[in-house]
Amino acid sequence: DFVELAGACPAGQVGTRPDCTTPPRPMCSAGQVGTYPDCMEPEPEPDPELGTPKLQNPVFMETYAPRAALYEALPEFLLGLHVPAHGGPSLRSRKAAIWIELSGSAGKRRPRHSTVDTDTDTEHFTAHAGATVLERTHWNMNASAHHVSGSADVSSPVKGGDIHARGKGLSLAAHWGGERGYRAGGSVSWTDYDLDISSDNAGRLISGVGATAYTLALEAGRRMAWGSRVHWTPYIRLDHMRLRVDSFTDAVSAQVSFSDHDRYIGSLGLMADTMRSVWGGELSLWGSMNIEHKFGDVETTSRVSGEKLSAEPEENSVLLALGAVWRQGPWVLGTTLSVQRNRGGGNHAYSGSLIAGVQF
Repeated sequence: DFVELAGACPAGQVGTRPDCTTPPRPMCSAGQVGTYPDCMEPEPEPDPELGTPKLQNPVFMETYAPRAALYEALPEFLLGLHVPAHGGPSLRSRKAAIWIELSGSAGKRRPRHSTVDTDTDTEHFTAHAGATVLERTHWNMNASAHHVSGSADVSSPVKGGDIHARGKGLSLAAHWGGERGYRAGGSVSWTDYDLDISSDNAGRLISGVGATAYTLALEAGRRMAWGSRVHWTPYIRLDHMRLRVDSFTDAVSAQVSFSDHDRYIGSLGLMADTMRSVWGGELSLWGSMNIEHKFGDVETTSRVSGEKLSAEPEENSVLLALGAVWRQGPWVLGTTLSVQRNRGGGNHAYSGSLIAGVQF
């Protein structure tokens, strides 16, 4: 026993006396920083082109990045379904007792800053059906139900895929018209979505993801005469949207979650309209221009298996719209065309709508 003890090396060393050595210390894996066992991923380095962090986690890049663009683009895609399609007057404020409106939009979205440099082509179709539920001398209130169907084709350097959204909801709006041309209005809406998400590489990732959007809009302006036939209306508008998307685990075991997001948009607008007697009825022609600004925290965030993805849209845009409304007896028909572009031109949307109503 004494001989064995005499030949043993001190604690923490290996070998036998007198040839005792200290074993090499464990090291962190390639690409990690720190000392074992406190190894960690390095801080992301700035992307010189985007000014945002690149994804540096090699495991994430290999396993999850092909879907990262989809999950990063999802919140902004859903928020875009609720941006007002045009800046002109709403026919629902013109006391159409029952009305149906069909609208569609197509465009491209490229965030100002993006973790994975997403580029999204979008299109959506919306159907509204509503009725005036309360009417007084200077104001009226209407309620409506709507159905939304939209899709997004997402691409990026780490590939992408497709998002399909189906939504249904309810809206309530009120409009007031006072003396000397003053006008004000507001609306609230709720939309419940089901989402299907597919990857270019892995196919269908998940179906039936739930999401909910709430909106609030307030608008005020004054309609004034400009000569005998033309009126012009300067106005301001505030839109608030709140979006919630359910968390889920997709088909390749990526755990995906989204932060609740509030989006605020302020608008300054100017509309001009004129009236003509044609085809046995009255034809109103109008055009408008809006300057819109997103304010507050405009960044959307999502997490894919612990990796944070973020996108920040362009804050400023211009919206141009043209429309016509024809009335004969109880019938009301109308159409609207609009185009929206941001300052840099990387984002744009083209929209159109048709509406038919009847008054009793």
